[in-house]
Amino acid sequence: MRNPLTKRIPREIKNDLGKYIALFLFLILSIGFISGFLVAGDSMKSAFDNSFEKYNVEDGHFCLATEIDDKTKENVENLGVKLYKNFYKNEEIKNGHTLRLYRNREDFNKISVFEGNLPENNGEIAIDRLYAENNEIKVGDKIKVADKDMTISATVAFSDYTSLFKNNTDMMFDAKKFSVAVVTDSDFNKIADDSYTYCYSWIDNDKNLSDSRKNDLGDDVKEELAKTGMLTDFVKRADNQAIMFSGDDIGSDKTMMLTLLYVLIIVFGFIFAITSRDTVEQEASVIGTLRASGYTRGELTRHYLVVPTLVTFTAAVIGNILGYTAMKNVVMNMYYHSYSLPPYQTLWNGDAFILTTVIPCIIITLINLFVIAKALRLPPLQFLRHDFHMKKKKKAAKLPNFRFLTRFRLRIILQNIPSYIIMVFGIMFAGLLLFFGLALNPLLSNYKTEVVNNMICDYQYVLKAPVETSNDAAEKFCMTTLYESNDEEISAYGIENGSEYLSKANIPKKKNEVVASQGYLEKYSLK
Repeated sequence: MRNPLTKRIPREIKNDLGKYIALFLFLILSIGFISGFLVAGDSMKSAFDNSFEKYNVEDGHFCLATEIDDKTKENVENLGVKLYKNFYKNEEIKNGHTLRLYRNREDFNKISVFEGNLPENNGEIAIDRLYAENNEIKVGDKIKVADKDMTISATVAFSDYTSLFKNNTDMMFDAKKFSVAVVTDSDFNKIADDSYTYCYSWIDNDKNLSDSRKNDLGDDVKEELAKTGMLTDFVKRADNQAIMFSGDDIGSDKTMMLTLLYVLIIVFGFIFAITSRDTVEQEASVIGTLRASGYTRGELTRHYLVVPTLVTFTAAVIGNILGYTAMKNVVMNMYYHSYSLPPYQTLWNGDAFILTTVIPCIIITLINLFVIAKALRLPPLQFLRHDFHMKKKKKAAKLPNFRFLTRFRLRIILQNIPSYIIMVFGIMFAGLLLFFGLALNPLLSNYKTEVVNNMICDYQYVLKAPVETSNDAAEKFCMTTLYESNDEEISAYGIENGSEYLSKANIPKKKNEVVASQGYLEKYSLK
C-alpha cells in the first residue's frame, strides 16, 4: 500500500519553495565548481605525468662554453644516458621581450601544436601559446626577429617549458616578456651567434630508474662534465622549474577546496535542519494526530528526511554534470592562462563523484537526522498542545532590581543564549572570510615591497664554475643542499673568515656549530 505521507512531500517543498530553490542553486554552484576543479585538476595532472613518456622529456640538461668533444660525450653516455643537442639562441625583440629560439626537436622534448603548423619554410616561426595569448598575437601575424620579419605559423607548447622560466634561478616565470620559439634549421643558422648556447639534454637509458637512482646518475654526469672546466649550467629534471613548477602546482589546492566545500555543506545542512524543524513545529497538530494513529517516530523521521536528502542529491547530480562540462572548462582555462601545458583529455574521476555527491548527501542527511529525531522525541500529546519543551521549565533566574525593560531584555538574552552563541560563531566565520578577502591584496603588495627593501644589492652575480676573478669585492663560498627528515631542502653555505656578508660575532667558532637564518629558526621553532 502506498504511504500517504508521500503525498505531503510536494506540499512541504511548495511551502518553503523560495528557501529550497536558493539552497538548491547554491549547492549546484558549490558542488559544480569543486567537481569541475577535481576533474580538471586530476585530468591535467595525469596529462602532465604522462607527458614525460609521451613527449620523451629530458631527465636533465647542461650547458658548456663550447661544443662537447667526442671523448667527453662518450664518457658521459657510458654512464647510462643518451645525449641530444639542444642548442638555442636568445633574441631580444621589441619592448624588451626575449625569444629563445630552438630548432624543432623530433626525438626528445617534443612540441605539441595548438593552432597552425610547425615552421616548414624560411621566415616562419612558432611561438608559445601562452605568450601569444598574453600579447594578443595570432597565427599569421608578423614579428621582427633579428631584424627580419617572420610569420607566426603556429602556437605551441614545449614539453620542457610548461612554465616559462627564462632562468632556472628566477623566483617566478614571466609569460608576458619571455617565450620559447621554433624556427627552421636555415633560419636558426642565419641568426647571429652572439647568444649561442651549447645546451645538451640527456635521457636515461633505463626508464624504470627510481628517483634516488636518477639523482645519483645526474650527479655522476655532473662530475664527469666538471672535469672539462667548461660547464656553465647543469639542471636535473627534478630541479628544473620550467618543467616541474606547473606539475607541483596542479591539484595542490585540492585539500583547501574540499575543506571549503564541506564547510559550506555543513552550513547548508544546518539550514536544511532549521527548515525541517520549522516544518515540524508548524505541523505539530498533524504530527500529534499521526503519532496517536499509530505512526512511529522512525516513519515520521524518514518522511521529513526525504526533502533535504532529495534536494541535496538532485543538486549534487546536476552539479557533477556541470562539473564535467562548463565548470571543468572554467578550471581548465585557469590552468591554461597560467601555464604552457600540452593538450589534455578529460578523465572520469570516481573520487570526485564520491567527494562531491556521496559525502555531501551523507553529511546533510546525518545533520537533519539528528535535528529531526530530536524534535520528534516529544509524546503525541505535547505535539497536539504545541508544547515543544523537552524538559520541564527551569526556574527563572533571579535578576537584580533593575528597571523593568532592563530585566526584560536580560531575560530574553538568557533564554536565547544557545541561539546567540551560534550567531556569534556565524558572524566570526563570515568576518574571517571577509578579512582574508580584503587582506589578500595589501598583503601581497606589502610582501613585494618588503622583498625589494630587504635586497642586499641591486644586482648579484654567482659564478657557476670555480674560476678566479680580479674583482676584489667577490667572495668565494661553497654551497650544498641538505634535506630534513620530511625531505624539505635546506641550503648550507661555507664562507671565508672576514666575510662582508656575516659579522665576525656570528661566525661559528667551534666544530659542529652553525649559523641559522632567522626564517629557519622561526619555521622550526628553534633558538
